[in-house]
Amino acid sequence: MLTVLMLPTKNISVVIPVRPGGFPTAAIDCLRRINYPLEKLEVLVCEGTQPSRQRNAAVAQSSADIIYFLDDDSFVSPEVLQTGLPYLDLPDVAAAGGPAVTHQGATLLEACAGEVISSVFGTFLTRARNIPLGEVRQVRGEELILCNLLMKKNVFLAENGLNPELYPNEENELLKRMRCNGHRFYYVPQMLVWRTRRKSLAAISRQYFHYGFGRGRHIFSGFTFRDFAFFAPPLFVLYLISLIFFHPLWYTTPLALYLLTACGSSVIIMRRSRSAITACCALALFPLVHASYGAGFIFGITSRIRQKQQEKPIRIIKVELTEEAPAVAYA
Repeated sequence: MLTVLMLPTKNISVVIPVRPGGFPTAAIDCLRRINYPLEKLEVLVCEGTQPSRQRNAAVAQSSADIIYFLDDDSFVSPEVLQTGLPYLDLPDVAAAGGPAVTHQGATLLEACAGEVISSVFGTFLTRARNIPLGEVRQVRGEELILCNLLMKKNVFLAENGLNPELYPNEENELLKRMRCNGHRFYYVPQMLVWRTRRKSLAAISRQYFHYGFGRGRHIFSGFTFRDFAFFAPPLFVLYLISLIFFHPLWYTTPLALYLLTACGSSVIIMRRSRSAITACCALALFPLVHASYGAGFIFGITSRIRQKQQEKPIRIIKVELTEEAPAVAYA
């Protein structure tokens, strides 16, 4: 395990995007209780309908050299900044992040979804985003998630920030660009936030369709051998479609193997969660997540480059953590 010394506290700008009329009350309440000098934190709530542009605009107006990206449904652990910040002082390290685990008050469906996306069979290369996994280590970027990510502002700006036409999966495309330019990243499993999960099957399906769509749109940017793993869900979808037209007994063997693997993974989930209901729910969620992601990937990889989106208004609100003062809004 890599160990680093805790350096003197630095100024950090926390960037939280929200929809129009929204406000991250719970996330900000968590920040007020964080084990870090509040006077060193600048919280910028960016309101709008284009998250990538919102984050870019907030970073441009931030005053700190370190940016902490957070979502409005992410609740930070008290030590999150002190745990992750020291790794940014290592040579060529541009970002450090940790997992976003399922919040403790989750419903049954949320808990099941959390178990599925935290399993090897569920999300494979990206599972570390959803569960503390292993030791502190240098990573390529698939393990990092934008709702819990520290990043150097100068590197962010030098790379022209997030692609404003890409959402979601915009952080992975940015990290690819950074990696190609020699920057390094660290995954810190102790750098925890808790996060809500989608509360309906339709919402889960939409979420992973959008994740797959975003991945498909930039999959060939900085492509490596590891990226072949992301083609498994779309191939699964194409295989299921082919079963409609061609279904001799021998051709169903891959489906049988898939179902056996899903059953085995559900048994592992049952042992971990000590709940047969959670395991049964997970068994149903595996194909939903994989098929939704795969379908989104196919649409993403085959879609033409979109025309530039019309820029919509963004409002940035500076929130004072040290006092119950009115927020200050910037156009």
